[in-house]
Amino acid sequence: MDANLEEKNKDSKVWQHGGMTAIDWLRIFRNLGKLTNVSSYRKVIFMVCVEACSKIQRLSLFTTN
Repeated sequence: MDANLEEKNKDSKVWQHGGMTAIDWLRIFRNLGKLTNVSSYRKVIFMVCVEACSKIQRLSLFTTN
């Protein structure tokens, strides 16, 4: 059980900014699952954009005169 709590605590530290109040802590822990999903989706979208940009660059290298 302690390992699970430590993992949640580690995940919550990503969202901490400055001095945290009790309300901030409650808000983070209540929404930790949603915040983690948003972060995961953002990483996926970023990787897709990076791959698309690299493909465009490779194509433009082949089509230059």
